[in-house]
Amino acid sequence: MPRRVVLIVLIALFSLGLLSIRPAFSETPKASDPLTAEEAAALRGDLKLIEQKVRHLHELTKITSERNWNRLLIMLSIIGIIVAVVAVYVPFTQRRRFSEEIQRVRDIAQGAREITRDARDFRDRAEKSMEKTENYMEKASTITEELAKQKAAIDEAIAEQVKKALGEIDKEKERAARFGKFMAEGFRKFEQGNYEAALKASEQAIAIDDQSAVALTGIGAALERLGRYKDALKAHEKALGLDSNYALAWVNKGAALLRLGRSEEALSASDEAIKLDPEYASACYNKACAHSQLGRKAEMLDALKRAIEFNPEYKENAKTDEDFAPYRDDSDFRALVFAEEQ
Repeated sequence: MPRRVVLIVLIALFSLGLLSIRPAFSETPKASDPLTAEEAAALRGDLKLIEQKVRHLHELTKITSERNWNRLLIMLSIIGIIVAVVAVYVPFTQRRRFSEEIQRVRDIAQGAREITRDARDFRDRAEKSMEKTENYMEKASTITEELAKQKAAIDEAIAEQVKKALGEIDKEKERAARFGKFMAEGFRKFEQGNYEAALKASEQAIAIDDQSAVALTGIGAALERLGRYKDALKAHEKALGLDSNYALAWVNKGAALLRLGRSEEALSASDEAIKLDPEYASACYNKACAHSQLGRKAEMLDALKRAIEFNPEYKENAKTDEDFAPYRDDSDFRALVFAEEQ
């Protein structure tokens, strides 16, 4: 602002100076004092001539001076205007540019402040997140330690259980081997007709596994052959109490009941065995024996025929079996049992 004022004042003073010089170019020179009359007359004549020339020259000079002056004034005015414009515009432009730069800097500063504020907020959030993360990590570490301890305890317990189970399996395998050994020995002795030894082996087997229906049936079969029918019946009933779907136990129970003369019960036991195995030859044979004791010829022949179909060896058994004594001479019985001999 001071610079523009100084420039305008200088231009104004420069213009005023030019205006003060202008009259010097337009004034007419004054005449000298008169001399003598003649001289004066001659001088006046000369002066008139000179005055005319001077006036003419002055007019020319005046015209020329005014033109030059006007031109000069116009040029100076233009220069003054240009200088004034430059003096005003250039600072204004610079100021506007400077203002724009200042505003840009302010915007940048504002953006920087916002970025700083956001960064500070982000840092605060990050610090809180880190704090939470550290807490979580600490909790996770604690949980991991607890899990490791629990895992170690579980692994130890599992190892102990596995060891115990393997020990039990080994014992069970040994027990099963001993059980199988006694059962095989009992079956072998039974086939050899050594029923006392068969009974003893079966009892040793049941001592190992008192829930074995097979061992109890072996005991019942040996007792039956030894003539101890009631004891045999108890053994078979106990076996059926453990396994009601054991067909051999039903057959052996029927045989014991036949020996005790309980024909109807023997018939029912045989039917139970046949339900489980319709082609069970021994069950059909016991059923034929029960019908023979009850005097039912037709039912006896039908059951005996089925037994012989499933196992031809029962034809030989029927020839000497006391249960068929009442029908030994019956033609139908003989036709079934003694057909080849006739």
